[in-house]
Amino acid sequence: MAQAVLAARLPAVRALSAGTLALSGQPAHPRAIDVVRAARLGDLAAHRSQRIDPALVGGADLVLCMQEEHRNTILERMPFAAGRVRLLALDGGPIADPVYGEMAAFLDCLANLRHWIDEWIEPIAALTVVRPGRHR
Repeated sequence: MAQAVLAARLPAVRALSAGTLALSGQPAHPRAIDVVRAARLGDLAAHRSQRIDPALVGGADLVLCMQEEHRNTILERMPFAAGRVRLLALDGGPIADPVYGEMAAFLDCLANLRHWIDEWIEPIAALTVVRPGRHR
């Protein structure tokens, strides 16, 4: 859902989604598909999960994490990314993964994602130096 929100807000930026525990190749949760579609943020029906890895992180100018645990895992596995890994919520709080929740949890998550991504729009747009081969 975060990828869809960011892609809608900054279409010139290549946004990718990956998880620290994700099983690669899994479809988006049906509720996530419904929530994103209803919000007119795109269609997640073709989306497939991927596990974060050094190649993805190495190609990113910025890695935004929903929870401190995710941030710590990435930094432990890929310390080379220390200056580029941040929490999405600028107040340092977690954004709960709604995967085991009801529709309300997905709606709440989407609202949180929209709020915090809006806070990141200017800093992301200000990333004007992009190294060759890196994602923006």
